Amino acid sequence: MNIFSIFTLLSLFYVYQAFRLGQAIWRDWANFKANPMTHLQKNRVNRAAFLIVVPPAVLLHELAHAVAIWLFGGEVVGGGFFFFWGFVSHRGVYTPFESWFISLAGTLGSLLVGIGVWLFYRRNASETLRYLGIRSLREQIILSLIYYPVFTAVSQIGDWRTIYDFSQTPFWSSLTAVVHAIILIGYGISERRGVFDRIAFRSKSEQQEFTQLQDAIKNNPNPAIQLQEISFLRERGLLRESQNKLKAFIQQYPNNGDAYLELALFQINKQQTAVPQVAFESLQKAVDLGISTDGKAIFAHRAIGQYHFDRGQFDSAIEHYNVSLKKIDLSRDNDAYSSQEQVNVMTLLYARSLAYAELSRFDKALQDVERAIQLALLRKDETAVKQYQETQSKMIAHVNSRSI
Repeated sequence: MNIFSIFTLLSLFYVYQAFRLGQAIWRDWANFKANPMTHLQKNRVNRAAFLIVVPPAVLLHELAHAVAIWLFGGEVVGGGFFFFWGFVSHRGVYTPFESWFISLAGTLGSLLVGIGVWLFYRRNASETLRYLGIRSLREQIILSLIYYPVFTAVSQIGDWRTIYDFSQTPFWSSLTAVVHAIILIGYGISERRGVFDRIAFRSKSEQQEFTQLQDAIKNNPNPAIQLQEISFLRERGLLRESQNKLKAFIQQYPNNGDAYLELALFQINKQQTAVPQVAFESLQKAVDLGISTDGKAIFAHRAIGQYHFDRGQFDSAIEHYNVSLKKIDLSRDNDAYSSQEQVNVMTLLYARSLAYAELSRFDKALQDVERAIQLALLRKDETAVKQYQETQSKMIAHVNSRSI
């Protein structure tokens, strides 16, 4: 099976996915374009920018080749359009410049679709459709100016062999390289600034909350409100925009402990591990500088405790778990806690029980895990109940085996 057969099979799969997505959007069109843009709408747009917009871009890509061929007196003798890839066969006698332009015309056609969709929707009243416009432009930049050149370089198949044939068209190939580089640099800067991303909301009330937050920042840009906005953006997936705002915030307020806690949250997500070294350093700095609320302090000390636990520093882990638990007050009955307090106590007690067990202090470990189980039962958290009870059973078995 050659590479074109693989592409065709892959295209058929994408066509099926595009059909399913198109059906879903069509049936739910009123909600799809309604404001505010929800996470479901955003997810559909991200898929549509590839599955639905790419086929017209591929079609115009091949038509642009054909038009350029006819323009220079060539003859189109064959071609194919497979929705997500295509080709044009031709014959004729061309100058080096004409060959270069015929090859470049396809990429210009693809980019024209991305630019066209963006321009068409950029002032639309629907936030979702405006987002579709900017994501379509992004998709065509990636496919036309990153993926396709790399594919050509690796496979030696494609237009970019001719576009960058410096031996035949040194001036035009060099000019292309300069423009190509400028566009990619602009794309990279835009990507880092979050130009191609948009916020999604769960409801209109959440959108109103964000609008009010932004109005508050304009009227009174104090540090606490600015950090609320950064946290709001991070929690809703606008990582680049929120990171940029946080970077500027830390430069302005280098001694704000809450800012370093926010930075740690980015670092934990980025590293895909529980608490990496860089996040631990940010958490420690946050604690040293001071954290504004008990809730944030509880999280910080729990995370630092987890960092120590993962490195076998169980006494230090327990020390930080204790700091968190003291901010909640363990003397109250389980049903006297708020829902969030129940979660905090439950998870902290379970974490501390594991640390005690590692130090062979099973009396304390069993005491903690038992109360964690009671809280999990109160919350009807079956997953936690099962996990905690399994841990409890292992602890009891270990104690019994030592006493024999």
